[in-house]
Amino acid sequence: MEFLGKSFSTGKIDKFKIMEGYTLENTLNQQSIYKSVFLHLFPGIVFTGILFLTCIFITDVTIPRALIFYVLALLILVPMFIIIIKINEREKGTRKHFYDYIGYLEKISVWKVLVMVLLASLWAVVIFVLGKPLNSFFQTHLFSWMGNKFNISDYLINPQNYSKSILIITWFVGLFSTSIIVPIFEEIYFRGYLLPRIDRYKIFAPVIGTILFCLYHFFSPWMFLVRVIASMPMIYLVWKYKNIHIGIVCHVLLNLLGDTIASIPIIFK
Repeated sequence: MEFLGKSFSTGKIDKFKIMEGYTLENTLNQQSIYKSVFLHLFPGIVFTGILFLTCIFITDVTIPRALIFYVLALLILVPMFIIIIKINEREKGTRKHFYDYIGYLEKISVWKVLVMVLLASLWAVVIFVLGKPLNSFFQTHLFSWMGNKFNISDYLINPQNYSKSILIITWFVGLFSTSIIVPIFEEIYFRGYLLPRIDRYKIFAPVIGTILFCLYHFFSPWMFLVRVIASMPMIYLVWKYKNIHIGIVCHVLLNLLGDTIASIPIIFK
């Protein structure tokens, strides 16, 4: 089984000891915690800023905020992830292909991936459902100052405000953008590129990675706590088994369920 031009196996690689009882693939350079924090948060800061400005200048009320969000996520985040990786690795000059920069591609059976995806997804779904009141509380009491600029669910809450055609267009753009393409590249960037480069922190690596990944969502800060609890098992499993395919499948599945499939009765009624 292959992804990004590579099989689940990383092949034969040399390993070196950097501390007692711990080995690290020497094909990946470790980053300082300060650099890792910056690389985790920078894409979210840029994207949220552009989203905010775009929503200010586009005053047409017939265009759902979700459509703007989906388009910008595809046009801004995906290229930014690729460019950041390329810029950070350009001085090394030892790798020829983009996937050579990606870690956590250890060999693992497909059935094990599917079992872990199922468990992590079930956990996340339960937490997101139970955490809705908490998200609403934080949004109302702590982040009401953000207004409706980032209310991308408005087209589902008030579909009568939009034409049928624009609702369907928004749904399909979201399907390909934030339900499939963007989560794949988020997993490649955050779990395939950044997480392996703080691997020296051992069990704390997935904890740090989870917190920083959830902070990166500056456009929905009210979901931070629930998002941390929901995504921690998935990110831990990626780290534990050194395989980003767990995160990719789980992330896409969750976005499909929460953003796309759940909205079908509203969009296509």
